[in-house]
Amino acid sequence: MTKPQPPTHKQCVDAARPHTLLTESPRKSPTLLYRYDDSGEEVTVPNLWYNQPFSVRADYLGWLASLREEAAEALEKRPPAGLQPHAVKLLAESYREQAVKLRSASQRLMAAGCPVRPVAASLLPLLLQEI
Repeated sequence: MTKPQPPTHKQCVDAARPHTLLTESPRKSPTLLYRYDDSGEEVTVPNLWYNQPFSVRADYLGWLASLREEAAEALEKRPPAGLQPHAVKLLAESYREQAVKLRSASQRLMAAGCPVRPVAASLLPLLLQEI
């Protein structure tokens, strides 16, 4: 019986080859384990944005949108001393607009790719250029 080979460490996944994510919780792991479907080879890659599945990146954008909305509410409830009411209103509106753009980018990201495939390094800036 042959011993299974340990996973090879790479900097990024070869997105041109068919592959499957084997890591159960990609949000919490420092590395991600992928298996190339054509050869059965397993590779570990750092858990960086370009190796993460689309779903993780989309969730992150949604989380950023929630933070912007919370910041707008907090600003309106307790404006900083010395900030004019009109400036508070403009800043809160800006935060809400950013939240809308982040949610839109999250939805576009999920529509653009398979939720379990890694994000291509060249794709994310195109999806976020409107923010």
